[in-house]
Amino acid sequence: DIGSSLPKLIKRLHYKYPQTTYALQNLHPRDFLSFYEGMKQFLIQGWIAHLNLPIQSASDKILNAMKRQHTRKDLDKLFGLLTKLGFKKFDTHIIVGFPGEADSDFKETVDFIIKYRPTYALVSKYYDAPNALSSNLHNKIDEGIVNERLKYIESEMKNADILYNIDGTGIMEDRLSRINKTNEVV
Repeated sequence: DIGSSLPKLIKRLHYKYPQTTYALQNLHPRDFLSFYEGMKQFLIQGWIAHLNLPIQSASDKILNAMKRQHTRKDLDKLFGLLTKLGFKKFDTHIIVGFPGEADSDFKETVDFIIKYRPTYALVSKYYDAPNALSSNLHNKIDEGIVNERLKYIESEMKNADILYNIDGTGIMEDRLSRINKTNEVV
């Protein structure tokens, strides 16, 4: 940390390169909210071309279990601002089947996505990653239920004309397989 902040960096870059706009990838909603007024001004001034805001879930219960440091109310404030400003160039990432995710938690997330209509959504199955705290959680979701939820959200996003990628089709399994191999003791 150099004692600066994202808004300070964006301002410095803008004054040096005034014709440039910025795409902010993997911007944690907590960080957007901590710089809310500055980020709002950058959006109004057209300095931000694209935002990637991975919410993971829109259920307070699941956000808390994930230790995400923001709430559904925070997400509504952030995405409500984007809607109010007419800013449509944002996407998100969600996880389906996090341990303890009830049907109602999943439905909250689907409803959130449909309400705020990101340009694109990456939808991932929950996977037990090696050494992740969540791998020790109980109440794992049955694979059949997760697959049904993936089909449901795919249908909902297709009907809402939201671009999406369902990341439960082998991409994540391959990635985790490679991670597991690198963690093996030889």
